[in-house]
Amino acid sequence: MRGRFFTTKRTKRTKAAPLAANMRGRFFTTKRTKAAPLAADVRGRFFTTKRTKRTKAEPRAAPLRLCDSAHAGRGAIVNATPSLHPVTWVVWLSAAVATVSLTRNPLYLLLLLLTLALVAEVERPPGRTRPLDPVLFAAFTMLMGGLFNAATTHYGDTLMLRLPLSWPLVGGPITYEALFYGMTNGLVLGALVAAFAAFGAALPVGALLRLVPRAFYPLAVVVAVAVTYVPLTLRHAGQVREAQQLRGHQVRGWRDGLPLVLPLLIGGLERALQLAEALAARGFAADRPPDRLRLLLTGGLALAFAGVLLRVAWGQDVLGLVLLLTGAALVVGALHVAGRQTRRTFYRVYGWGRGDVFACVGAGLVLAALLLPWFAQPSIFYTPYPTLRAPAFEPLLAFALLALLAPLLARLRFGATP
Repeated sequence: MRGRFFTTKRTKRTKAAPLAANMRGRFFTTKRTKAAPLAADVRGRFFTTKRTKRTKAEPRAAPLRLCDSAHAGRGAIVNATPSLHPVTWVVWLSAAVATVSLTRNPLYLLLLLLTLALVAEVERPPGRTRPLDPVLFAAFTMLMGGLFNAATTHYGDTLMLRLPLSWPLVGGPITYEALFYGMTNGLVLGALVAAFAAFGAALPVGALLRLVPRAFYPLAVVVAVAVTYVPLTLRHAGQVREAQQLRGHQVRGWRDGLPLVLPLLIGGLERALQLAEALAARGFAADRPPDRLRLLLTGGLALAFAGVLLRVAWGQDVLGLVLLLTGAALVVGALHVAGRQTRRTFYRVYGWGRGDVFACVGAGLVLAALLLPWFAQPSIFYTPYPTLRAPAFEPLLAFALLALLAPLLARLRFGATP
């Protein structure tokens, strides 16, 4: 390493003993059998590992990563691979959102909220804090939605109380029907939050980026950086607070917050500079799209806008439809060409397994139970107006809604990874 040259004795290398190099540049031979592939440790040295035969009853271990969370502690191990294929989770999320949006029956909505919250809790990686409890959020939105709707919507037959008409906006009769309708809308919002919480807990940011079309990949990376900014800042704030507490710092007033704000600001600037250097080193968005491609995209958008304007403003349905379809074709073609010019490298390939088929079948069963005409299908529609009454409940339909638990059943039956 200091400039001196030396020779090393090298034995006769056979076909099964390739050359390996350590960190200091010396070459040595390692004996490698057919069942013992080369592996590398953290420092770059190569060694042989003995690979045993995996039986059918032993599940494949999931890839692990180190989590540097302030709450989990440095070195906590979490699962880095989603339990199902990313496309499977998109199908599941679409079915969950459609199910919550199609029904206004509070009994079914309560069942969906608990089901989706259970999926979100199970799919949350160990060591990751829960950013928002879906059940508590649903309770808050039910309370606020019920009070707001009761105070602003003076309609219904069952009178609860009457406010003076001189009061602006809230004056008039307050009915139980308006209160119940507002609480139902809050329950819908809580169920939607639970569905997206499960989706966000199950898929890491890298898996979400792979779902974006290649033409929008630079924009997706920017959005992913913006989305992860707040969690990273909160994590860094927790680390700074713990470090200051170990030094004996106590916050008694707003003046004592300077030792917390200044390291947080410096750490944020350092992360921004490191991210910018990493993106620049990898040539992120360095290739400017050709002018011909940009002109094609602009012309397609202009033709589509002209087609919509002709159909809406001047009533030219045929000509407007032709321009609209032509513009849409130009836009799709331009995005396709731009996507082919964007290079992407994948370090992990997600496989499609039996668990994915099982989860997709469960999502399809839920949609079929809501959309196909059968004797339990009318029970999904409910309104408390004009007179409050008990909602209908069909046990068979409720059992079909439990098919949204298919990801959990696939995890238990087929393992944690596809």
